[in-house]
Amino acid sequence: MGILEVIRPKILSLQKIPFVNNLIAEQFEINKEHISLGLLTVNLDHALFVAMDQGTKDSDADVAYKSSFYANNTNSSGQVIGIFSGKNPTIIDNAINSTVNYLNEKANFYSANIDNSIIFFPHVIGSIGRFLADETGLLEGDSIAYLFAPPIEALVSIDHALKNSDTRLVKFFKPPTFTNFAGAYLTGSISDCQAAAQAFSEKIIDMTIN
Repeated sequence: MGILEVIRPKILSLQKIPFVNNLIAEQFEINKEHISLGLLTVNLDHALFVAMDQGTKDSDADVAYKSSFYANNTNSSGQVIGIFSGKNPTIIDNAINSTVNYLNEKANFYSANIDNSIIFFPHVIGSIGRFLADETGLLEGDSIAYLFAPPIEALVSIDHALKNSDTRLVKFFKPPTFTNFAGAYLTGSISDCQAAAQAFSEKIIDMTIN
């Protein structure tokens, strides 16, 4: 354990429904042309959201449903559920494979202190996919800094990030979120978003040290 230790997300449950019952599909208002679902629960919500965005870049699947909650982040319920829908099982396979790879390789939280009691998510996406384009109101291919942390740390550090980068605020998540965080989407050039994420991270660590 330690400052800036990588906190990797854990996939707690992963299932596929190759041919979903119409009555179930209707409950989620799934595209009527979509017959297949892919379902994941993960212990860290924002890690799954950015990974599912990658899934929409690497497949024709849609994010049919996503929801954060807190039911302990170690059991199979985890902290978040995400559901892909697609026209066939192969599309779902592609979306799931892309999402899992992104979770394993890129969608990391970081520790701000020695005992890992404060973790944060200073994530930069150089080119957003369909899912985050819908969430942000931006265009596919735009860059964002996706910044989340515990409430007080997030508020102070997002303010610092905006003051120390040429980015603009796209969406703000007031505390508490369902998992008791706060956060924001900022947009600008890739380098501007990287500067925002760096400023965000440095301020959080400075707060925990001082």
